Amino acid sequence: MEKTFDQVAVKIKRIEKEAPKIKWVQLDIMDGKFVSNATWNQPEDLLKIKTYLNLEVHLMVDAQLTLINSWSKQNQIKRILVHKEAVRNSNQIVKLVTAIKQANREAGIVLNPSTPVESVKDYLLILDEVLLMAVEPGFSGQKFQNKILDKIRGLRQWNSQIPIGIDGGINLETAPLAIKAGASRLYAASFLWNYSDLGKAVLALQAL
Repeated sequence: MEKTFDQVAVKIKRIEKEAPKIKWVQLDIMDGKFVSNATWNQPEDLLKIKTYLNLEVHLMVDAQLTLINSWSKQNQIKRILVHKEAVRNSNQIVKLVTAIKQANREAGIVLNPSTPVESVKDYLLILDEVLLMAVEPGFSGQKFQNKILDKIRGLRQWNSQIPIGIDGGINLETAPLAIKAGASRLYAASFLWNYSDLGKAVLALQAL
């Protein structure tokens, strides 16, 4: 969730050096329209850095299809996540997921805390992940909303295999709750970056 690519590059190198057990890194991309915050948003900058990490982009933007086409041109990007709230109808969801799949990337849908999981029930077979926000999108460091746990349970009841990610307020207290409810991927930002030892913070989460 950075303003410049230099800041992104510094964090990527820190992860490689201090937390080699991490294999995936998410880039939060915001346009200042879908959410009030705005971040670095220049896919071609990735050509400046070499990394063994798998990168995914979480698009918190209005022009999702345009950015899917831009980000999927970068080889480091392996997964693209789009917001349900930024599409107007079911046909658009299918169009976005199809565009991601045609680019040979994994496709995921993100739901805000207030968006019911029923809204993606019909698309689970074409998705590679459902990411549930446990905070309102746009800013890091917010408090985990416990109501998300019921959404995890409901989604897991419908599909026992699909990866369920949880983003927002993840730490050593909230992560076990999410895992017990059925989450399979933890997205952590402020917990990791504010920890005195990044590597130990990662190991502590992975041990759960």
